[in-house]
Amino acid sequence: MPEQTDSTQQPATRTKGPWILVPLAALTLGGLGVVWTQLDRQAERLRHLEDEHARVAQASGMQLSNLDAAVRQANLSIEQQGSLLSRIVGSVVPVRIPEGTENELARIESKLAETDTLAASKDETATLAREITTLIDSLPPWIQAELLPRIVPVRWQLDALQLMHRELPENAEVLHDLAGDLVTHAANRPQASPEKLVERLQTHAQIVTAEATRLERRSAIERAEKALSGEGDPSVSLMELETLPDAPEAEELQQKLRVAVLRRQADRIEGDAALLPRLADPELRARLAATIHSTIQDLLIAVTALNIKDPELTERLSRLTADAQGQIQAYQADTARKNAARLRDYQRWALEQIRSVPTLDKLESGRVAKIASAIDRNNPLSQAREDANAGARDELVKLLIQHLSIVDLRLLDSAVGEWYSKVFSDRLGKLDEARQIRVVDGFANSIKRPLEDLP
Repeated sequence: MPEQTDSTQQPATRTKGPWILVPLAALTLGGLGVVWTQLDRQAERLRHLEDEHARVAQASGMQLSNLDAAVRQANLSIEQQGSLLSRIVGSVVPVRIPEGTENELARIESKLAETDTLAASKDETATLAREITTLIDSLPPWIQAELLPRIVPVRWQLDALQLMHRELPENAEVLHDLAGDLVTHAANRPQASPEKLVERLQTHAQIVTAEATRLERRSAIERAEKALSGEGDPSVSLMELETLPDAPEAEELQQKLRVAVLRRQADRIEGDAALLPRLADPELRARLAATIHSTIQDLLIAVTALNIKDPELTERLSRLTADAQGQIQAYQADTARKNAARLRDYQRWALEQIRSVPTLDKLESGRVAKIASAIDRNNPLSQAREDANAGARDELVKLLIQHLSIVDLRLLDSAVGEWYSKVFSDRLGKLDEARQIRVVDGFANSIKRPLEDLP
């Protein structure tokens, strides 16, 4: 019989619960995927719209640019056609100057003939300038072209008068510019304009230049006085005064500035001299003292050349000179003492080198004494004796080169030098020619020991 199962036991129910979540999760993920896909498509459409908008904006910009260029070209064509039409009308149709225009221009020309009156009247000149400008602006181009030979001289005269009527400011640079404008305007005179006005322009330019020079001189003197009181650089003010032409009133001021400049240089020298006690190196101290001494000598030359009478400055320079000379002399004395001590040490060292080269007899005796066989030692014709003597000569060559070739004979005093020569001649004379050549070659290639190399 088949087994009966208990209805209360439900294994399927216990295992089915978690698996129900699987399709739910799949459905959820699927829904999210659909939503994500839709969002991605919408983003793509937005990018498309942005690109299309950018292309439209670019095309619109190009169209506007082309339209602007076309408008400018049309305006240019209209102006060219108008100018051409004016020239055609003026050349084909006889130009008739209106009577009112002719009378007005003649009136202005007659007024300009009164040069003296206009030169003295700024307001009347300004009125005429406005009237001629109004008249010219009211004329058509072909009439302006017809009247150009008369308009140019009128405008030139009015411009010249207005230049002369300008207020002269308290500024040298502006005045120099105005003088240049006056000279340039005079050089550009039209043929129909009066020569007298050119002379007035040139004369006025000279007046303006003189005024600019006066202002420059006054400003330079004011700056120089401030520099003397400590509010500026005396050297800069001195250069300004020296470049001024015809300034006798500034000569005394220049001399005061020269004294101030020299005093400043003396102050700097005193500052340098204050460094001397702080320098531990005697050589640096002596070099600074030499520089100070040289600078003071230059200042003393300048004082003499400029005929400056300043006892205080002279006393300061003399004191600084004495201090610098004292430092230099102290260094020289110390250097002389050190050099003398080194020279004495060199003599002692040279004597040691000379003593280090024994006589050939002593070298031979020492080597012969080392011969083991008494028979060979006492036999002057033995091979051992000959080898010992040859070895002694070779050793003497080596000692001469090692000890005497490095001595600098220029540094030896007379006694040591005499002994050196005596020992060298004795030792070299005992050698055969071949060994003498070796000694000479060694001396030629040796490096002499300098005085500074001693410990």
